Amino acid sequence: MLRWVIICILLVALAVWGWSHFSAGTKRADAPVTLKPELWQAFEKKFVESGRVVDRENGGISHSEGQGYGMRMAEAAGDRAGFDALWGWTSRVLKRNDGLFSWRYEPCTYKDKRCITDTNNATDGEILIAWALLRAYARWEETAYLSSAKAIADATMKHSVVTRDGRRFILPGQIGFNEGDILTLNGSYWVFPALEAFSAAGWPLWDEVIASGLWLVENGRFGTFHLPPDWVDLKEQTLAPSQKFDPLYGYNAVRILLHMAWSYPGVGKQDLAGYEAFWHSRTPPPAWIRLDDGRTADYGLSTGMAAITTLAQARAYNKVLAPEALPLPGEDEGYFSWALSLLAQIAAAESAR
Repeated sequence: MLRWVIICILLVALAVWGWSHFSAGTKRADAPVTLKPELWQAFEKKFVESGRVVDRENGGISHSEGQGYGMRMAEAAGDRAGFDALWGWTSRVLKRNDGLFSWRYEPCTYKDKRCITDTNNATDGEILIAWALLRAYARWEETAYLSSAKAIADATMKHSVVTRDGRRFILPGQIGFNEGDILTLNGSYWVFPALEAFSAAGWPLWDEVIASGLWLVENGRFGTFHLPPDWVDLKEQTLAPSQKFDPLYGYNAVRILLHMAWSYPGVGKQDLAGYEAFWHSRTPPPAWIRLDDGRTADYGLSTGMAAITTLAQARAYNKVLAPEALPLPGEDEGYFSWALSLLAQIAAAESAR
């Protein structure tokens, strides 16, 4: 009970801090750059084609998550032309009539909506895109960015947020995650700094979504090291690793730490205890672990995942962390490692302000 009182106090403080932070950041064409332009340019050269972020490790597909990440990086680097190219392609090709976005595009000769191979949405994509647009409004004083951000956030609240037992949960997508009495959830879809920005902008109910995410990441931990699974099932207020997916702490759940470290409350030592025990269990730390039998990957963390661990530890121990102190991916690493690395750079820069 005491912990929830503390969380409520934090949410109130967040609303006050967030509104002042948002207000101070709006209509500021001189907003500071929080990602070195040369890092963004390296990512853009490797992974962006005519406004489309290309996931080369997965058959050259594009997805709404990648577009949101790209837009957020371009904004942080102060690259308006790059941002507009990304947003233009995203809105032209992925946007659906209900205001959400189809999640997967596979290259084909048409190079338009006919190349979409899965029209279901991925809600982290909508959240990231709306957040990037909100930040772009703050930087470049373009009201069209703000109206688009608000429309996407409203569509997300309408179509992809459900209430269960008094809590508002983010569905990973409209289809396939709300079946009978079981919700299948993904903790990494709670992009806490984005949700905080929505709440700070005065958009209703997002503080309740934040609270449900805090409850989820606190209570949805399993296995020897008490780690969150990539996917979790909620049934009658009880959480368990999802029956639909392998019970892994891996490439989805690693983003939970990024989002917590980037958030207003940050990440505490108590939140990090299980992670640190896992990281110290083997050298180098494995990329994933099964939460049922403890089997691990036979390869280590990617550079992007390692950057998140460094960021989270710095925030937990109240250490000042310069973005330059974070590891950077090599030329042979793929889209996801590069994205996580650059997002950690932005988080470090913005958390220090």
